Amino acid sequence: MVNCPNCGCEHEGYSKKKVLAIIIGFIVIGFIFAFKYDSIVNMIDGFMHGVLVDTRGKQEYKTIKIGNQVWMAENLKFKVGYSACYANLDENCEKYGRLYDWVTALTACPEGWHLPSYTEWQILINNAGGKEVAGRNLKNETGWDEGGNGSNSRRFSALPGGLGYSNAVFYSAGGSGNWWSSTEQNSSNAYYLNMFYQTSDVSESDGNKLSLFSVRCIKN
Repeated sequence: MVNCPNCGCEHEGYSKKKVLAIIIGFIVIGFIFAFKYDSIVNMIDGFMHGVLVDTRGKQEYKTIKIGNQVWMAENLKFKVGYSACYANLDENCEKYGRLYDWVTALTACPEGWHLPSYTEWQILINNAGGKEVAGRNLKNETGWDEGGNGSNSRRFSALPGGLGYSNAVFYSAGGSGNWWSSTEQNSSNAYYLNMFYQTSDVSESDGNKLSLFSVRCIKN
């Protein structure tokens, strides 16, 4: 029998390396599952940009991390329930996303994402500099009427998708953006966020649940 005084140490070192490799593997797997809807995640200009893949229709959306929240950086386009393209034109869905009534909006987001509450919108507004300037910081650099574009300094890329009514009347594309929250005001109305081309602020209001507004999803 050959004596090997160092074998025990070598074996112990090998075991430690193996355990470390297993731990690293679990960390990587956990990271993959945490971002299973984000096929690409990159740090650009100090912001965490990603891509959300909606497996229901293979639609891809840009995402952005603002503070501790991860938002879609585009309006939802998934066709479901009571929803429509502005003026019933497909090209407007491509440009602005679809418009949804409140009940449809509640469950329209992809798995792992949800319609933001009023409180979650308030957190975004605070992270965008406060109510008086959040509109300017969240609005896209192009697409708003009469030079009403924003700086898009938070990379949220808000676009003016307008709104629709239950009688199939549409209004204000290019002039305003309106986004549902999941928070009810009463049995008929729910809160929503809006921005206008001529102002730098963000305002909140409540609207009839049958109205058609844009949807931005936030990650669970």
